[in-house]
Amino acid sequence: MRYFLPQIMVWLTRESRYLPEIEWSKSWTHNVFRFYELVFGRKYGIKPETSAIKVNGKVYYAFHTWESAISHFEQLIRGLFRIKWLPIKIYIPQLATPQGIVFSPYLFAIALDTSAALFQTSTQSRISFTATGSDRISISTVFDGSGDLVTSYQVDLVSGTQVTKENGLGGNNWGYMYYFIAPNTTAVNHDINSSASNDTDHHIVSYSGAKQSGQMDSFATGTATGNLTLSTTVVATDCWLISWGRNSVIGPPGAGTGTTQRVAGTYHRTGDSNGTVGTGAQTMQWTNATGTTVGIIASIAPALAVATAARSRLLTLMGVGT
Repeated sequence: MRYFLPQIMVWLTRESRYLPEIEWSKSWTHNVFRFYELVFGRKYGIKPETSAIKVNGKVYYAFHTWESAISHFEQLIRGLFRIKWLPIKIYIPQLATPQGIVFSPYLFAIALDTSAALFQTSTQSRISFTATGSDRISISTVFDGSGDLVTSYQVDLVSGTQVTKENGLGGNNWGYMYYFIAPNTTAVNHDINSSASNDTDHHIVSYSGAKQSGQMDSFATGTATGNLTLSTTVVATDCWLISWGRNSVIGPPGAGTGTTQRVAGTYHRTGDSNGTVGTGAQTMQWTNATGTTVGIIASIAPALAVATAARSRLLTLMGVGT
């Protein structure tokens, strides 16, 4: 019975679905959408929820899902009226199995994957950031124009993992990429720490539906004159690509073939593939007419699918049998 309704959704939509890790939240919007995922499963794959860009001191948001839009307006309403919501206690039943007493792994998770940017001259670049959705991951890209001074990426004082760094422009021009699994679903500090005061261009992009261990799937760096085509060898199926680019002459480059820009910073741009890519060599492009262009590319592995859509009218449920 646990997999019956996800099977029905697979048959109706012809799209693969899986059962994500679920967490409760203080957001009513989030809990409603997580309850839907608990019952019907979630569409397989990584997807952006919200993106943001800061222009002339104003922040503009683009909502890519109904959940992210409703969640954003819920936050605005809560802040406007400052309503003290009634607390809710949740009791998770223990399940008796032949292997003993266990807890169900499917709880309730948050809603609103987004992006942010900050340029700052300091020993620490701090962004207050909220990630939402189930199976979350945040990617932090950094350009440092003062030397190889960046030492860590921390979320609420917990260290993330460095993917790689590059020095394609030479001199004091260094670029970095970090990731953090399951970033907080409440506003906490995402910090880039440096060993000395420096010019730091800091971007964050968060995604839902990502594998919660063994990231990143692949990564690479690249340098070219003019346009830069970054290439990485993708291993897992249904990955998304993420990359950033910087140019030596005219600053931030433009999004080229296979690239959707998510964050426009002072020194560099960050974008993704805006969808799944195949395995093997996959590319993203950053465009510039002149000068040297550098960047880092990586592939994000998705959470494992539980239900798979079949082209015929037969339903296949992975791990359950035929």
